[in-house]
Amino acid sequence: MSNLRKLVDQSEHKSLEFKAQDILAGLFHGRQKSAFHGYSAEFKTYKSYNPGENLNNIDWKLFGRTDKLFIKQFNDERNLKAYFLLDLSSSMFFPVETNQKIQRAIEIIAVICSILQKQKDHFSLIIIAENVIFETPVLGNLNHLKNIYEKLESSLQNIQGNHKTHFVKEFNKLIPKIGTQKIVFVISDFMFEPTENSIFKNTILELKSAKNEIQLLYLFDQSEIAMDTTEESIVSIRDVESGELTSLDYAQLNTDLSFAQKTKWESLFNPMLARGIKVHALEVGLPLPYLIKKII
Repeated sequence: MSNLRKLVDQSEHKSLEFKAQDILAGLFHGRQKSAFHGYSAEFKTYKSYNPGENLNNIDWKLFGRTDKLFIKQFNDERNLKAYFLLDLSSSMFFPVETNQKIQRAIEIIAVICSILQKQKDHFSLIIIAENVIFETPVLGNLNHLKNIYEKLESSLQNIQGNHKTHFVKEFNKLIPKIGTQKIVFVISDFMFEPTENSIFKNTILELKSAKNEIQLLYLFDQSEIAMDTTEESIVSIRDVESGELTSLDYAQLNTDLSFAQKTKWESLFNPMLARGIKVHALEVGLPLPYLIKKII
């Protein structure tokens, strides 16, 4: 068993296993309850309500327009299909001492894929560095899950160094492949160039217009929000992608960090939230079970 698989199965993460079991056990009248909603069944037509049927199935909005009671009918259950888009830029290996952002990213993907596999749903992993460096088909079997475990682990071990990615451009190219009615998880610290933000937003909105559900998993380290210190000393910061070294006092650094966060939310995340895109802000120093529960 790989180290990553051991990590997912460790006792400190058993609450995640119980969470998945609860989901799998939550079957009602043969219908599968998913941790991620929206694609388990497809609307087919309406039928007239008969006394004694479940009132929860009545379309009350239609009743308000017609003054008649109708129940929605659905086609047979369909497996959910999910894409995981992992940003493997150098900034994702911060802090350099622990690589905690990328470590948390692969743990989160591994756990959610495990849940999906247990639910008999299908999923694909696409890893992007300078270009798309790894891509799986959309499958749901156990061998597929093991393949993803192994690739996630090797990504942490082998893909490092000072390099920029073309994540936004490569992500945009994937629109036709993703198609419609999928859940798309984008796992990144979203440290894009300002000129890339509009391209990224347009890509997300195009995917949403194709009836995909988008979930942005924003990973950050607390030190990227504010440096916890009262000292009035100078700190040297090296950009992990450009290699550029900058010297700042702590007060100026915290001011810059606060401004960067405000800009990220105002220019990128808030417009996404306003259009119904889910944004999960995940501090990588928090326990993995807590982060998973925030997502599902």
